[in-house]
Amino acid sequence: MESVSAALQIAYFSLVALVVEANALHLGWLEYSTKPLLMPVLALSLCAAAKASRRPVLGCTLTVALVSLTFAWLGDVFLMLDRGFAAGLAAFFVVQCVYIYLLWPGSSRLFTRPVNLVPAVVISASFLIQYSLVRANLGAIRLPAVVYFCAFSLTLFLAATRYIDGPTATNATILLGVALFYVSDCLIALSTFHRPFPLSGAAIMLTYGVGQYLFLSSYVRE
Repeated sequence: MESVSAALQIAYFSLVALVVEANALHLGWLEYSTKPLLMPVLALSLCAAAKASRRPVLGCTLTVALVSLTFAWLGDVFLMLDRGFAAGLAAFFVVQCVYIYLLWPGSSRLFTRPVNLVPAVVISASFLIQYSLVRANLGAIRLPAVVYFCAFSLTLFLAATRYIDGPTATNATILLGVALFYVSDCLIALSTFHRPFPLSGAAIMLTYGVGQYLFLSSYVRE
């Protein structure tokens, strides 16, 4: 089973590379044929890794992770459609709610440790800067976008406080994964509602693909 898990990980990162290449070279046919496969392959990889570990306690955690991947897959598909941005935003909002559920139990003394003010201030400043840049162009989705980024900000804050509370390699990888996913969504917001920049699609998919893998694989392994 370890070999199956390793093969699926290779397959996943091969797909990530193809999706990044598709966005960099503007190959629509390649993106449409590879992007919808990302989350299913990642799900299979997590299942294989969980089975290889032979730890029955993984059952509930893996199930919750698979729920998040299902909605991430829906979000990926919706975002490829011409008028699917709002539906994609809703799907990824569910993903963030699942991540909050996963991360909350590991964040002890969440609001009582003064050091937790550091990530709170940094994340809040990031949110306000982004909002000031994109708010004029958000139109009808302004409120849903704000709600979504508030949820994602909480996810990132929980990952940061989890690492502060227990600075282990696993928690560092979880934080890095969430941070890369957050960067991916920031790039989507800025390139869509502020100003497009070269290779934005490639950067978005690279940070998204790597971030999802780092967070979920590390969490399930733990």
